[in-house]
Amino acid sequence: MAADHHAERAEAETPNGDFRAVSVCAVYGTNASGKSNVIDAVGWMRRAVLSSFRHWDPSGGVPRRPFALRDDAAAHPSSFALDFILGGVHHQFGFSVNDDRVTEEWLYYSPEGRQRRLYERGADGVVTFGRWLTGRRKLIAELLRPNSLYLSVAAAQGHEQLGEVFRWFRSGLRLATDQDFAQRLDHTIRLCQADGDRRESAPVMAMLRFADLGVSGLDIKEWDETVLKDHKRITEALREALREALGDKVRVQGDSKQRVRVEHRTDAGVFPLDLRDESSGTRTWIGLVGPVITTLADGGVLCVDELDARLHPYLVDALVGMFQSRGSTGRELSWSSARTRRRCWDGTCGPSCFAIRCGSPRRTPGHSPPGCFP
Repeated sequence: MAADHHAERAEAETPNGDFRAVSVCAVYGTNASGKSNVIDAVGWMRRAVLSSFRHWDPSGGVPRRPFALRDDAAAHPSSFALDFILGGVHHQFGFSVNDDRVTEEWLYYSPEGRQRRLYERGADGVVTFGRWLTGRRKLIAELLRPNSLYLSVAAAQGHEQLGEVFRWFRSGLRLATDQDFAQRLDHTIRLCQADGDRRESAPVMAMLRFADLGVSGLDIKEWDETVLKDHKRITEALREALREALGDKVRVQGDSKQRVRVEHRTDAGVFPLDLRDESSGTRTWIGLVGPVITTLADGGVLCVDELDARLHPYLVDALVGMFQSRGSTGRELSWSSARTRRRCWDGTCGPSCFAIRCGSPRRTPGHSPPGCFP
């Protein structure tokens, strides 16, 4: 929430009008304080909504990781809850799970500022419906498994009202962590290829040039068929071995579906380097470009773990500014960091200190990333 008002900052009124929400949220903390767990919890909640009915083993329980720093950790449930705005209306969704089943689930919304129940699921598995939930709600309840969410089943059965909530989790909530780099890279590749041969004018290339990484283009090719088959066979064997040993509690991440080389232009010509040979900062930025462009274009929330761990402070500040500008209402960035103050340098102003307060950077006069701050 905004503690004060800034005309140049992206702000939005909450549905009840009591507060104004800012578009950037930074989660600060020391190492091992739980910052990454906040982002991981949001990601696990999203995966549960998208996958519990279609992909979880019907007899395999819930693939959760309980909080380990307590006695008898497996005996305690894990609870997840999110408040979000959908169609201008405040929604509250949450659930609790243990190793075997969903123990609670609820969905409320607040049209005209009054909270109304859409449904509640109790420890006995019985789903109670509010009169504001329409459609084939009882038929959906009959298909419900102990380890699947009612929201997931409803979406799979084409329930229009709950399908909107499901689609928000699928398309309106995006994650960027070390575990999903391959998927984010594929996202960047899809956007880059969407413009066909006009890569130089694509938003992807504009973002790469903005970062001043010395990148002139991306060379994207399909992997050799033999290499692809061998990699798939090894990955599937590893995934199956881990599944037999540990169940669905461990995920094996695949590599990008295509080979990416980064082109660098010098006086002697253009030279491509494999992505693995680039710096960690360059790889991080390329993996972020796809989710950032899509979130800024389509709206939604992007959650990034340790945003500033591998990026130059000036680049972090510029990225935050893209979400803070007045035209970015409805585009939100949440990120974790171990640093409460950041220092960045440019060629003219020397050292400059920035602090995030209510999502607004404190700027030295004359020091603004081009195209980010008004």
